[in-house]
Amino acid sequence: MGALSQEYADKFTLVCDELVALAGSLTPEQWGAITKEEGWPVGTVVHHMAMAMPVNVRWLQKISAGHQVSLPMSAIDEANAQHATATYDHAATVILLRANSAVLSQTIADLTDEQWAASAPFAPGGEGFVITTEQLVRGVVIRHVRTHLADIRAALGQATP
Repeated sequence: MGALSQEYADKFTLVCDELVALAGSLTPEQWGAITKEEGWPVGTVVHHMAMAMPVNVRWLQKISAGHQVSLPMSAIDEANAQHATATYDHAATVILLRANSAVLSQTIADLTDEQWAASAPFAPGGEGFVITTEQLVRGVVIRHVRTHLADIRAALGQATP
């Protein structure tokens, strides 16, 4: 494990531990509170995060190997819209979030220095967008969790630390 691997795995784990702890502590009313940014119930946002993590693992595997991610943002938006129409079991979602975040954290921790330097086209970023592994972890993976966590906290009337 290189220095970047440890640094980013720790950052990711820290924010995910925060999300898991918050999600696990929610009352049914809080689970159903509507978030401002997505307009989804908090439970749906938590489930969205849990389901995004295996996708992030695949993206990391591709980009760190120098292979493109060809899934366009329009397909992601469509999947998110479909995801938003369902309801999700609280306990099962927290278990899924905990498991998937551990796998993604380990994937980050296992990246080699060579893999951190790799780059490839990233279709979700737009036509011709190229991203490095570090940019993907910092700007997509970790930011995604932080952004949704802040929106959940806002829906619950909690300050973001």
